Amino acid sequence: DQNIISDCMFWNNNVDDPQSETTGGGGAVAVAIGGIVNVHSCDFYRNRAEKGNGGAFSIDGNQASINLYNTTMRFNKAINGGAMYFNRVSKGTLFQTNLWGNNATDAGGGFHLDGPSLVSMYFCNILDNHAGTDGGGGYLGGSRSSLSIKGSAFLRNLAPYGYGGGLCATHTKKPIINEDVNLTEYNGLYERCFEVEASYFSRNEAGQGGSVFWKFTAFDDISIFVP
Repeated sequence: DQNIISDCMFWNNNVDDPQSETTGGGGAVAVAIGGIVNVHSCDFYRNRAEKGNGGAFSIDGNQASINLYNTTMRFNKAINGGAMYFNRVSKGTLFQTNLWGNNATDAGGGFHLDGPSLVSMYFCNILDNHAGTDGGGGYLGGSRSSLSIKGSAFLRNLAPYGYGGGLCATHTKKPIINEDVNLTEYNGLYERCFEVEASYFSRNEAGQGGSVFWKFTAFDDISIFVP
């Protein structure tokens, strides 16, 4: 079933368990297996999952999906994905959405992709986010996750002790087949899975790769930038 959240404010929510060193994710909203959520014109402010992932949103489960329109996530905090965390076979679409001033103690100050997740961003602003390690603005992890960005701005994001002030990626292409493979032995076809088009990067900072960092190797030999 689809759920619609419209014209709402989610302020100062928290996921915590004083008796545990870890908790679940999604300081404001957690979307699990098969969940579909549409968010319109909402504000997510100072939500926390300081022992988990996804300060505002955790989208963690097979076929979990979220679509955000004209929404702002600001000053949220988590271990990975200060504002948003995607894992497993999850999907996300962000349209005219702002990620501002979020913090990840590990990777992905604004957003973090793991597992075979798929995220598309259109005309978004990723501003003033901070990561303790890599990807001040966003982090593309796992081996099969995909990220597409168009018409968006990455400004003043920080990863002072790691890689990629604006964006950090562990890979730029993935096997076409839809199953786990040993990449050191795989000899099949690949497809691009990380692309950036008509976007703006300015005043981002990191230990290496001030705006964008990805390992350009014999394996990852595809540029992320679309001409």
